[in-house]
Amino acid sequence: MKLKGEAELAQDKAADDAYKAAVQAQQEKRYDDANNLYMKALSIHPKDPAIAFGLGTMFQAKGDLDSTLQWFQSALDLAMLIPSSIRKRQ
Repeated sequence: MKLKGEAELAQDKAADDAYKAAVQAQQEKRYDDANNLYMKALSIHPKDPAIAFGLGTMFQAKGDLDSTLQWFQSALDLAMLIPSSIRKRQ
């Protein structure tokens, strides 16, 4: 198993911080801010199904069902890329 370097750990933290801020913005109904923050997190970790799911819930809250379905499908597709041995542990 490869250990992460400082730069990679910093990127992980940036993605996590952006995701948490997006959730907070979404709860406060600041959807434009939430969208920008989710997209920032997704730009760092494009294969993270939790981020895609968050985008789906944000669009659902906004009433944009087409985008909701698109992001939920993306979250499902990304989740299927995670090896089953890891999915079982989560």
